[in-house]
Amino acid sequence: MDNMASVIQDIYVDTCYFEGYLWGRKDERENAKSLFAKLASTVRRHPEIKIKVPFIVVGELINNLVRDGFDALRREDISHNFFEKVFELDADIIPPPSDCYYRAKYFIKHDPRLIKNSPTDCFIALCALCDPDSAHLLTDDKSMLESSSLKKIEKEMRENGERNRELKFSQEF
Repeated sequence: MDNMASVIQDIYVDTCYFEGYLWGRKDERENAKSLFAKLASTVRRHPEIKIKVPFIVVGELINNLVRDGFDALRREDISHNFFEKVFELDADIIPPPSDCYYRAKYFIKHDPRLIKNSPTDCFIALCALCDPDSAHLLTDDKSMLESSSLKKIEKEMRENGERNRELKFSQEF
């Protein structure tokens, strides 16, 4: 690992914060606004820190936007606000690395409940896990926060030299 790789830190953001910010209850909006303000401030002060949004978050957001029954004008406004927030955070919208699919087999075998009950969340977590420079996965999803399988595979990946640091699954930054 070269010197630059040791300072790079990627922060992954789950769908729940974008939904909270864009159309959530008042408390969810305030929580998301606060989180995004901290992230934007951190990124401005520390160029080695990047915000990443997995493709699957965008897909889940669009699916939930349609499913929640918003009219076309409101969907357009919400979509505009989402991309405005991504731009403000200087976030990268990224595809899952191919390793995610291989790692999904692990969950099918060792924690089928996680992938069966929350396949989208599982792949969001896998995107962060398969990024050796990820430092945080920000989520309020209990299935990810409490998953012993995610913690176990993260630790194994670190011990095998596949990760540069511990990935923290948390609600706060």
